[in-house]
Amino acid sequence: MNNNETQNKLIKSTQKKVENLLKKSKNIIKNRLLKFTQTEVEKFLEQNPKKVFYAFAYDCVAAEKSLYLCFNTEEDFAKTLKEYQDGKYSDEYQKEDEIFQLKYNTGDWDYQAFAMYFFDEMDELKELVEMENEIWEIGNDVLTDQIDDKIQEELMIFFTETLIEFSKTKSFEKIPKTKDFKFFCIDHDEEFEDAQARFEKVKRNSF
Repeated sequence: MNNNETQNKLIKSTQKKVENLLKKSKNIIKNRLLKFTQTEVEKFLEQNPKKVFYAFAYDCVAAEKSLYLCFNTEEDFAKTLKEYQDGKYSDEYQKEDEIFQLKYNTGDWDYQAFAMYFFDEMDELKELVEMENEIWEIGNDVLTDQIDDKIQEELMIFFTETLIEFSKTKSFEKIPKTKDFKFFCIDHDEEFEDAQARFEKVKRNSF
């Protein structure tokens, strides 16, 4: 067996192990995230009873297995937009598409990361983390990249499915919303349109 065949066999074998671990952990991850979201959103709403929100998001860093809950209001967005247009970003955020991207960029929200969850601390994912470390130590960049991509892709699907399930709960109903309220699940450096495309795909395939 030549080196390429050995590498391909290793990649397929490792991918299968990762898929099995993710499959085994899926419901645990989703159930804990849903409970966490309901608890933290209700707590946040109690602390901010007069605010009305135009969006809620899961701001994820799938590579680090972490997730942040985020809200924003039209009033806070208007302040941010004016600050940017009148300040050092005066050459930007003048066109409609630029303003739209800013509006749904969770990194510029006033209530970004009001609650955080770190999945790598879950006992059920320790085996997965250990496997990632072993792969990294092998020094096979192709294998490392493919496994990392697979894990991140699957986690984003789990997170998106959970957000859709959250949208059917009483906790979600309690959110004071604008008429054009949006909710979405986005990886940290991802474009809003890409996140929406995955959301619609997951919604079609899973529900």
